[in-house]
Amino acid sequence: MITTSAFAGIGGLELGISAAIPEADVRYKIEIDPYCNAVLEKHWPETTRYHDIRKVRPEDIAQTECLLAGLPCQDTSIASPTGTGLAGERS
Repeated sequence: MITTSAFAGIGGLELGISAAIPEADVRYKIEIDPYCNAVLEKHWPETTRYHDIRKVRPEDIAQTECLLAGLPCQDTSIASPTGTGLAGERS
């Protein structure tokens, strides 16, 4: 099953789906944070990475059968120091 991980972070969802569904092939990762991308590159060098979800076209991930999304929570978390909620920059 070809999978795309959006807002991939450091790959936690990928580890989970790989453990739960061994045939899952996380082929594409989308993550804007440079540190997270360095971690993804180290652990999954064979995957195709995109850095900005706003620039990913459907044809870039056309083979995708499953979409994982670890949506950003910095603006909506009660631990957020800004408390901007859904109006925040990352929401």
